Amino acid sequence: MGKKRTDRDDNVKITVWGFVSLNRKQILVFELFFLTLFIMITVFLFTYDFKPHLNDVAYTFHAKYSKYISLACTFLIIVEAQFFWTQFTKKQLDIIKAQKKEIDRNHKNMEQGISYAGRLQKVILPSKGKLDRLLKEYFILFKPRDIVSGDFYWAEKFNDKVIIAVADCTGHGVPGAFLSAMGISFLNEIILYSKTKGENITPAQILEKLKKHLQHTAESSENEELMRDGMDISICIIDEKKHQFTYAGALMSIIHISNISSNKNIVVDKIKGSILPLGMSSLFKKNLNYTDNVIDYKDGDILYFYSDGYEDQFGGENNRKFTRKRLVKLLTDIAKQPLQKQLKVLDDTFKDWKQNSQQIDDITVMGIKL
Repeated sequence: MGKKRTDRDDNVKITVWGFVSLNRKQILVFELFFLTLFIMITVFLFTYDFKPHLNDVAYTFHAKYSKYISLACTFLIIVEAQFFWTQFTKKQLDIIKAQKKEIDRNHKNMEQGISYAGRLQKVILPSKGKLDRLLKEYFILFKPRDIVSGDFYWAEKFNDKVIIAVADCTGHGVPGAFLSAMGISFLNEIILYSKTKGENITPAQILEKLKKHLQHTAESSENEELMRDGMDISICIIDEKKHQFTYAGALMSIIHISNISSNKNIVVDKIKGSILPLGMSSLFKKNLNYTDNVIDYKDGDILYFYSDGYEDQFGGENNRKFTRKRLVKLLTDIAKQPLQKQLKVLDDTFKDWKQNSQQIDDITVMGIKL
């Protein structure tokens, strides 16, 4: 650190006496040399015994005036050194101001780029119009930590069924957003191919195909850091005709709440996904497969999809995590309320919990009334 600072100082020069450019070190050496010289001369003149030479006119002049001239020169050198130091500091401040201006300009350009990326991400996420066509009643609490998000949600019609996905990609901000864009693109490609071929497909099969796409991308890039990336994801296919939904997940769970419209106690079923990661490395447990869960439902039941951002948020009186247990209880408590009311309660609860703390992760909570 010290060496880098010295190198920067050597590159900063000021013009002295109108024609010589010197850096900080050269000024220091120059001023110290002449200051030392005049101090020695001044000390010599003040301590030298001129009495034996009083009859010599030249010596008489030196005895009376030279020591004061030397002392004055010593002070002038000190003043000059201070002046040069001030000029040098001013030059450094000018350079710092110019650098700050450049940094601010680059920061503004970067913010504009990220804001544009945020608008692009909104475009590739399902529009409200599309979701309104596919789903009877739903809500989405989507709160990126930054302008763009590593979480994403996705929906598509497949034959007479509806496919829903919610994912939490590695990281957040721009890196997570790039991975989420890849995930959405691959999901679209997988479903389009299945439609074209007239194939039936299950959530577990979608996860397998998605994993192969991600791993192929990583292997093609030969980027070791990319190999560590991946996503946790929930995929659900809703079949309204059979009143069934099929679920498969990679390190993600969903919550199915039933008996909502009856006078009986509501039933909360936490449906766990596979412990098999959806990673970009081909080393991720090749011998394991994702599992489909086929579950019957009744009209009025609710499915909740969520990433871990809500439950991991620090806050409250003791600045602790919200926790999944508290999130499940909250969803259970509000399940009988209208979905838009649920959305407001979830948002208000999160804000009250977080208070002045920083949001630590992207947040997605999606509720769907079946």
